[in-house]
Amino acid sequence: TIDNGATWTPIPMDRVSSQTFQATIPGFQEETCVSYKIVAYDYAGNKAENNNDNSYYTYHVVPEYSANMILAMFTLLTILTIIFTRKRKRQQPIP
Repeated sequence: TIDNGATWTPIPMDRVSSQTFQATIPGFQEETCVSYKIVAYDYAGNKAENNNDNSYYTYHVVPEYSANMILAMFTLLTILTIIFTRKRKRQQPIP
């Protein structure tokens, strides 16, 4: 849910081993608060729900940084380090 539990979107899980199931929550826009719970049914139709004691499991979508953005930040940091190092060497007295 992204609306504090007003609506829920069921996502089927796939069995990946004898006791392990997995599903993928679709992507949402950054800053979205996503809450989820796990609901399972056995062959007799009995329901089990894990909702973290009614607090649900929650995460916030954070912005993704592209490889170009990371490269630009790394380049800027490298340039600033070089400038600072050279400036510092010039200020040291000659023995």
